[in-house]
Amino acid sequence: MKTAFVKEPSKISIDETEKPILESGDILIQMHACGICGSDLEKVFGEYGQPSMRLGHEPAGIVLDVGTDVSEFKKGDRVFTHHHVPCYECHFCKHRNETMCKKYYETNLAPCGLSEEYVVPAWNVTH
Repeated sequence: MKTAFVKEPSKISIDETEKPILESGDILIQMHACGICGSDLEKVFGEYGQPSMRLGHEPAGIVLDVGTDVSEFKKGDRVFTHHHVPCYECHFCKHRNETMCKKYYETNLAPCGLSEEYVVPAWNVTH
């Protein structure tokens, strides 16, 4: 499977990677499109980019498989993956301050959005 990585400053490499492992609560998605945002550009061209950094966190695609405990999605569904999703249950979320939620800052794409296929928790996905 092919995945986009930062090879060195200002250079991207498309490399073969292992297919991600589907676990309970996860969805395996075939990427059809992925946005490139400022943080991706910073990883490639900025001073904070490091070799092997993975790119893409705004992907959309087709569900290939679902893990156990996933009932709201099925094979063939068209989905969008959110790169920041709050838990809606913690103190911050209950007080309408979702951007302070610890879960909000998790990026749960494996290996990344600019990959032929990726695994993500079902709570991170929308039809």
